[in-house]
Amino acid sequence: MEIFLKFICLDIQELKTSTWFVIFMRFKAFVYVTLKSGYSDPEGETTANALTGLGYNVVSVRSSKAYEVIFEASDESNAEYLINEMCRRLLTNPTKDDYRIELSEL
Repeated sequence: MEIFLKFICLDIQELKTSTWFVIFMRFKAFVYVTLKSGYSDPEGETTANALTGLGYNVVSVRSSKAYEVIFEASDESNAEYLINEMCRRLLTNPTKDDYRIELSEL
């Protein structure tokens, strides 16, 4: 486990009198994003048709995205919170996407 120290100084005057260190751990998250059921998946349908055209007995294909995110957090609980926040704010569209996270400490 690698531990990273980051120096945090809230005020220049504090620097003269005290030192603050916060320990951050490094995490890796795999985020798998899929369309919610009921939403059209044109990319998956096109891929299924192409595979069928190549002679494979394909019933259906659903397309998805995968992200690998390496980031720092103070602990595992904070890491879970942060990666879920990243998903809600940028990586997924909550209206049409579902997501699943695999989180591990580096």
